[in-house]
Amino acid sequence: YAPNMNRLVMSVSNRRLIWWDFSATTDKPENLLEICHLDHTPLCVCSAPTEPEANSTDVEDGLIFGDDGGRVNYLVLRQRDIPRNNNPLSQSVPMTPTMLSEPMAF
Repeated sequence: YAPNMNRLVMSVSNRRLIWWDFSATTDKPENLLEICHLDHTPLCVCSAPTEPEANSTDVEDGLIFGDDGGRVNYLVLRQRDIPRNNNPLSQSVPMTPTMLSEPMAF
């Protein structure tokens, strides 16, 4: 769970992380964002909430996850990384880790 943005993060077996939005106005959670083409499959995911920088208006959450390659990864997702989509029926846009505003740390 990413508390600063009210999102749930899930790992699936094909090397991607999916963020679900529980604050959506629809009757079910919305698939908000997918980060795909990771080097390895995430096995465990843990929230690592961050404190915003002084004078920053950008909301962010940290995520620590272990993978089947033996790595422990740290990822910061910022509100500006989430594509704007005004159609609640459309699917999320797949992204690669290089498209994030802050690179992943291993």
